[in-house]
Amino acid sequence: MYKVLDDLFAELKAVLGTDEFACHKMTDKIIVPVYKNDTDDIGLEAWKKFHSTSPVEIEKDALLKEMKETRKSIYVNNLDKDSRNATCFKAFNIKAIYAIPIIDKNEAIAIIVMPVLNSYYDYTEEKRALCEKIVKKYNDLIINSGLLS
Repeated sequence: MYKVLDDLFAELKAVLGTDEFACHKMTDKIIVPVYKNDTDDIGLEAWKKFHSTSPVEIEKDALLKEMKETRKSIYVNNLDKDSRNATCFKAFNIKAIYAIPIIDKNEAIAIIVMPVLNSYYDYTEEKRALCEKIVKKYNDLIINSGLLS
């Protein structure tokens, strides 16, 4: 069922060399966890539990709000120096974040998130361009997979 996301995450890992990848559905109010790769740092069940007990509201998260409105990706190499650092990032000790929206009918309906835990990360222009290309390739596959229903 999640093969399309596993394949996407494998391609993104080949570019970034990082381990954490997730997909969230964007509703009008909150992000809803869809799937993430299961890692030692953040297991799938712990991730889902966090989001069910502490919903992330788009309007209260400057980065998500910006992405929803602009339909463009966001990245922060050092969240400790960014005033938009959200509580959910701190809960998982996320130090750097890159997120690319999934677009359907000119609306951001989901996000692919590539966080780095415990250390900062340089999402270079070259790496971001490759990741954008990869996510764009998977955009319609994700929409048509039924995972966001």
